[in-house]
Parts: sequence; C-alpha cells; structure tokens
Amino acid sequence: MTKLYEQARSALLSRRESLTRQARHAAGAEGSTAGEDQELGDIDAALARLDAGTYGTCQSCGSSVGTQRLRAVPETVYCSGCLLQHALAGGRRD
Repeated sequence: MTKLYEQARSALLSRRESLTRQARHAAGAEGSTAGEDQELGDIDAALARLDAGTYGTCQSCGSSVGTQRLRAVPETVYCSGCLLQHALAGGRRD
C-alpha cells in the first residue's frame, strides 16, 4: 500500500470515528443528520475501494482521480473533470 493510501485510510478512519462519536452524542437529541449519514456512507465506500484496490480511480471515466484531489477529499469518487460534469448535471459534489 502506498503512503498516500495509508494516509487516506487513516484520515477516513479518523473522520468516521469522529462522525460516529457525534452521532452517539446526538442520539439523545435529534440523532444524526442525513448529511452525516451520507458522509459515513461515502467514507465506508472509500474504505471498501481501498480494500478492493480501486481507490483513486474515477468511477465515471476510469482515469486517476489525482493525488492532490485524494488528499483534499479522500472519499471522492470523481476526477476533477468528471466532478465538474457531474455537478453541472445536478449531481452530488464530492
């Protein structure tokens, strides 16, 4: 596993733990939000891609997502070009 992937796994697991802690704390109040649930799902999907060996590959065009993008948004599924096309079409922006 490359250093980038190790850093991504660490960042993803840390963010997942933080969100899980927040959800447990909020359980007595309003519970987790749809946005938090979506982010947890995105994180779990990124971790699964790491395990499957497909992490860092754009799910739209199959090209590399790029190191800078992965460092900025480790759960991303799109390269910059496909992200722009997807956002213009009204899709999620990650």
